[in-house]
Amino acid sequence: MVSNYWTLLFYELRINLLNISLMCSLARYLNIIRWI
Repeated sequence: MVSNYWTLLFYELRINLLNISLMCSLARYLNIIRWI
């Protein structure tokens, strides 16, 4: 039960990090479009 909880937490953290990196790349892309 505890190990299952930790794996879920780990996956959630990984998904959050992935979303943050995607948002950062998207923001950078939008900034590049704005400067052109």
